[in-house]
Amino acid sequence: MARSDSKPAAAANTAAAKGKSTKPAKPSISPLPSNADAPASASKVDELDTPASATRTGRPDKAVYDAEQESIKKEIEGVQAKLNELQEKISSATGNGVSKDRRAELHSEMDKIRQDQGTSKNSLSKIKDQLQALNENIQKKVKDLNAVKAKVPYKTVADIDARIQQLDRQIESGSMKLADEKRALQEVSQVKRSRRIVEGFQADQATIDNDRATAENLRKQLDDPEMKAVNERAAAIRAELDELKKESDELYGNRQKLFDERGTLKAQLDSLYERKRDSARAYKEDNDRYWAKVSEDRAKRAERARAERQAEEDRKKLEIAERLRDEASAPAFQTQIEDCQTLIDLLSGKSTSAELKLNGAQKTAERSGVTGVPKLELRQIDAPTDGLVARKKKGEDEEAYFVGGSKKGKGKKGGAKANGSATEKPTADTSQLNMPFGTLTALLAMAIPPPSSQSDVPRTIEDLKTKKSWYEANQTKQTAENIAKAEAEIKRLLNPGGKASPQTNGKSAEREHPLEPTPTPASGEPLSTSVPHEQVDSKLSAVQEGAAEEEKVVA
Repeated sequence: MARSDSKPAAAANTAAAKGKSTKPAKPSISPLPSNADAPASASKVDELDTPASATRTGRPDKAVYDAEQESIKKEIEGVQAKLNELQEKISSATGNGVSKDRRAELHSEMDKIRQDQGTSKNSLSKIKDQLQALNENIQKKVKDLNAVKAKVPYKTVADIDARIQQLDRQIESGSMKLADEKRALQEVSQVKRSRRIVEGFQADQATIDNDRATAENLRKQLDDPEMKAVNERAAAIRAELDELKKESDELYGNRQKLFDERGTLKAQLDSLYERKRDSARAYKEDNDRYWAKVSEDRAKRAERARAERQAEEDRKKLEIAERLRDEASAPAFQTQIEDCQTLIDLLSGKSTSAELKLNGAQKTAERSGVTGVPKLELRQIDAPTDGLVARKKKGEDEEAYFVGGSKKGKGKKGGAKANGSATEKPTADTSQLNMPFGTLTALLAMAIPPPSSQSDVPRTIEDLKTKKSWYEANQTKQTAENIAKAEAEIKRLLNPGGKASPQTNGKSAEREHPLEPTPTPASGEPLSTSVPHEQVDSKLSAVQEGAAEEEKVVA
């Protein structure tokens, strides 16, 4: 939809471009195209863009739709559960379904249990015979042991040992009569003979205990919990088979009733599914209609925004073109001509001002508004505080004066003279010429060697006049070239799809400025100034960079 809506804007832009290209070109500064027709595409889009509230439909509520779908789903699940249960009853009544499989499974399990019971019966009969024989043997051994124990007054070996010790203490005490002592000795001998008999009781009792443990193990085999569980499982299977048979008989008698109930449930289920589909279809249609309207409104807004942006871009381009024409229409080299005249007046004594007004720097700062040229800001130096003297670095006193073109042998003398004061004028040589730093930078900016002495001033004035004449002679030509270049740049700016003008290539740029006259070499004594050479070098590089930027602006 966005592609179809963008066609009117594209057509409007094409028509505007054609209208601009058909205007006749003039050799001088051509009038700017009117920007009254720039927002034409935006106004056309506004006419096509109807209010959204007039035809916009409401967005369907997703929560209401989900609640309705969930309610229908629950009804379907309830009816489906009833239908599944009813279908199972019908299958059971016709001999099919889960009950049939269950009966077959129970019968198979019952057959396996019967086989296990048949195998266990044979082993149980053998165990019973062993248990009966073992019980009879145990009873006989117990009876014989009890008969022997009845003949002996002592039951255990400990009792016998206790009686023997008692009799020995009585005999050793010497308190017994002779007859009693003899009877005691006879009883000790008799008790010792009974000891061997009582010791045999323990072996017989251990044999009886072993037989009883064996009998207990046999009884546990008869009472096997696994066999008991098998018997219980067999009883449960019989009960379940009886219950399944009873249910199958009841369902078989009500088959027709089950069929009718199944038909009713199927019709109800079909109705619920139809409701669910209708609800989903209605929600989809409303949602599609809503988003179609949203997409249409969004496309209209995007087209209107594109038209507004295009109009704003066209307006900015026209403003840039106006500024380029204004800058190109200014006379070329006007700043250089004024600077040359100012320097001539200063050097010839016509001007009493001690400082040179740098019109070039001011004009360069004023031209900083040109597109692509940063604004130049002059650094402001704070005035020194009264009563304070700036601290000098090590070696700064020796370099207080800079003598241009001086020899190595004279460096120490000049440094010694500078130790007094930076502003004190030299008195040794009256032919030396002191120039302000602004004047020096202005001369260097125009590639003119500064005068080294009073006798060299006429040469500098002549160079300035030659330079000024050259600027005046080439002013008209350079202004025309600037206007042509500005028109080419404006044409490229207003017609982005067009090719660059052939005048903007590298070769024509090299021949844009005619060759300037060669200045006369400086002669005489070197120029003396009160500025250190490090500061002069830095200022000189800054001036050269400013001159290069100025030439770029003019270009």
